[in-house]
Amino acid sequence: MIRPIWGSMVVALSLVGCGPPAHLATADGVSQAAPSEQREELAASLAELRGGPRAEEVRAELDRAETWLAQAERLNAEDEQPERVGLLLEGAATQLAAVKAHYARARAEENYEALRERVENQP
Repeated sequence: MIRPIWGSMVVALSLVGCGPPAHLATADGVSQAAPSEQREELAASLAELRGGPRAEEVRAELDRAETWLAQAERLNAEDEQPERVGLLLEGAATQLAAVKAHYARARAEENYEALRERVENQP
């Protein structure tokens, strides 16, 4: 599971979700990509994250994102509830961002530990 992040990271992470990603937004905040294109991009990102060495640690989050992508695809294909499609895609994107943050934190912790050991072992 993803560990909660507190302190200054909360502020930074709260700002991340303030709007659509820059590559999907126009000046008025309307997404440039169609929902099917957004879903494809998110599905590609999901597949890449599932191949990560720590994927088992965040399996529940990856499964949740996959479920939301499947629901968005079904609703989009049926031309039903476009608002819900957008929310499902946004939710999946947020889940994947959380997984990426988990991976980055784990890498930083490993790098810190390696650096600490190197410093402690210097004469």
